[in-house]
This record gives sequence, structure tokens and C-alpha cells, in this order.
Amino acid sequence: MSFIGRSWRGEERLWKVFWLYGFLLGICIQIVFAVLSIALAHASPSLAGFGSIPIGIFSLVYYIWLYISMWRCAFNADWTIFSYIVRLFVGIGAVGIFAAIIVIIGLIVTGHSRYFTYAIECNQQIEDTAMVSLKNGTSFGKEEQSDMFKKCMNSKIEKDEASQSGIIAPTKEKPSWDAYYLDACKQNMTDYARKNNIDPQQYIDENQVWLQDCVQAYKKENAAGSKKAP
Repeated sequence: MSFIGRSWRGEERLWKVFWLYGFLLGICIQIVFAVLSIALAHASPSLAGFGSIPIGIFSLVYYIWLYISMWRCAFNADWTIFSYIVRLFVGIGAVGIFAAIIVIIGLIVTGHSRYFTYAIECNQQIEDTAMVSLKNGTSFGKEEQSDMFKKCMNSKIEKDEASQSGIIAPTKEKPSWDAYYLDACKQNMTDYARKNNIDPQQYIDENQVWLQDCVQAYKKENAAGSKKAP
């Protein structure tokens, strides 16, 4: 890893910094990040958002190192014209980095970083529901997780915007968790009905007692889990 220090101090040859550490290494890094993003998105919809944070930070650090190294090593070339071209390229890239830093600072100052907190809270709710489903032997697939995450985020954002504008958010007849549980139970009943060539809606209508028992089981499991000591 000595090339990092040599490049930073301006001791490396320009062609190595530009083509090897900038072009080739940059492509490899982007491929790795793309694979990680796809893997996180398949594992859990919410993880894709979390993964973008360290990826973005690493990319910012990498490009700051790369541009400073190219600037300092610019005249370590046989042809002076390339030195000026590279420094012009670095100047344009520096503007992009500065703009990215300003955007990040702006998000923090304006409070938009709270969305990351919301995402963490919604992801925890998804994990709790998944654990309950696993214990009950019911399905809670990626589509249900994605839908639950979107509903949770939209609910939190709406309440936040309403509180900032001084508007009292309308209250629902049932807590949002009841809706999640009800949807999950109906989905399980629909899956069962389709596997047995039964009309899903008719099956749900004829088994309202089981549906309510399913919802109550979800609520009890979640309540028990929330009372555990940290």
C-alpha cells in the first residue's frame, strides 16, 4: 500500500496515478460497490439505503485522495502538455467533490439526516415482524417487507412534516401495526387458499375467527419481544 503515500506526496509517475489508481482501480471499486448494493437490496430493501452511506463516504475519500495525488504528480510526466490537461481535469473534478460536500452539509443542517433514523427504526420493525412470522411458521417475504418499509417511512415522514407545519396529523382508528398484522395474515390465508385451489376472498370471509387469532398472535409476540431487557 506504499503507492498511496507516494502518490499523496507527489512522488509517483503520473501515468500510474491516472491509469492504474484512477482509471483501473476506479472501475474495480465501482464494480464491487454495484455488487454490494445489489446484494443488500436482495437481502433486505432497507439495507440498500444503509449500504449507500459507507459506500458514499468511501467514494468521497477515494476521489479526494485521487485528485490531490494527480495534482501533485501532474508534472511527473514526459510530456508537459499532459500535466496541464490532468490539472484541468482535477480542477473540474474538485468542483464536483466540493458540491457533494456542500449537499451533505446541507442535508445535515436542514435535518434531512433524520430520514436515516427513520429507516433504522422501520428496519427494526421489519426484523421484529419477521421473527414473529418465523415463530408462527408464516410467510413474510421480500415483497411484504418492502411494502411494510414503504408504509412505515411514509407514515413517519407525514407525521414529521405535519408537526413542523403545525398541523395535527389525523389519527387512524387502528394503530399502524394492526394493519401490518392484518395484511400479513390475509396474505398467509391467500397463499394457503391458492395452493388448495380455493377462492382466497371466500376463504378469508369464512375464516374470520382464525384471521383474528392470527392478528392477536402477532400482537402478543411483538409485545413480548418489546418487553425484553436490552
